[in-house]
Amino acid sequence: MTPTYWDMERRGSAESWRRLRQYRSVLLDMTADDDLQSLFATGLHQAEQQFKAATTIGPESRPLNLFYGLSQAGRAIAVAASLSRATLARLDGHGITCRDLQNFRKHRVPDLSTLVVRSRDSQDASFPVLSKILESQDLSSAINLGQLWEVLVEPQLHEPLIALQNPVLLARADELLGPEGSGTKFLYLDGIPASEDFNDPVSFANFAASYPSLAGSTFDRVTGHSSVRDGRSDTQSIQVSWTVSSGGSSGATDSIGIYRQSLFVLPAPPGGDRPMHPLMIWWAVLFGLSMLARYEPT
Repeated sequence: MTPTYWDMERRGSAESWRRLRQYRSVLLDMTADDDLQSLFATGLHQAEQQFKAATTIGPESRPLNLFYGLSQAGRAIAVAASLSRATLARLDGHGITCRDLQNFRKHRVPDLSTLVVRSRDSQDASFPVLSKILESQDLSSAINLGQLWEVLVEPQLHEPLIALQNPVLLARADELLGPEGSGTKFLYLDGIPASEDFNDPVSFANFAASYPSLAGSTFDRVTGHSSVRDGRSDTQSIQVSWTVSSGGSSGATDSIGIYRQSLFVLPAPPGGDRPMHPLMIWWAVLFGLSMLARYEPT
C-alpha cells in the first residue's frame, strides 16, 4: 500500500534517509555510467550530512546547512532526471538572488516576511534548471518570503498562522470512465475556507482562478466541514469534476501536484501561471534565510 503524506510524516529522519539512500542502488540498475553514479551518490550523501549538521546547531546558523543540504539534493535530482534526457544538467551557481538585503539594516526588528527573492536568468544554474525539471513556476517575478510561506505545504497543514484566502489544498482523485475512456473525473479538496460560498458559479470560478490545476473544473457539492476552537481555521471540503470526452483527456488531475505520495493543489505565486513545486518553494525560502544568516546575522 502506497504511504500517504501523513504516513510519511510519522517516519523519523533516520528512516527517511534510509529510504532515500536506497535510490543509489536503483540508479545502479538504470545506468552503468560511473560519473552519473558518483554525482548522484555524492549529492545525496552531502545532503544528508548537511541536514544532520543542521540539527546540532542553533537557529542563527541552521539556514545555511539546510539550504546547502537542499542544494546538494537538487544535484542528485538533476542526475536522476538526466537519465531520461539527452544531456546531464551540470548545475553551475544558485540561480536565485535576494534583493534589498541592505534595507534590513534600517530596522531594529526587521520583518522577515518582506525579504524579496527572485530567480536569475541563467540556463545552467540550480534554481531555473530544477524548476524546469520539476515543471515548477520560476521566480522571474519577485516574491517575498511571506508570500512563499503561504504556499508551503507543511506549515499550512500543521501550524497555519492565519486563515488564508488561497490556502494549500489536500486532494483525493477518483474517476468514472466508460470503456471508451469517456466519463467524469472527480477531485475532492480539503482545506477550503468555510467563508467561501460556491452556490454562485462565479464565486467558484473566481476562487479556482488562483489554482491553475483546477482550470476547466466544475463545482459539484460541499462534502464536509472542519472547525477548530479559535475559529481561524474553519474549513470545508468540496467535490469538483471534469468531463472527459471519448478517446480524449480533460487534463483533469494530470497537473495536480504529488508531494510526499499525496495529491496537493497549490495556488500560483503572484505573477505566475502555474504552481511552484514544494521543493522549489523550500529552496527559495531557505535561500533567503541563509542569506540573512550569512550577511545580516544580527
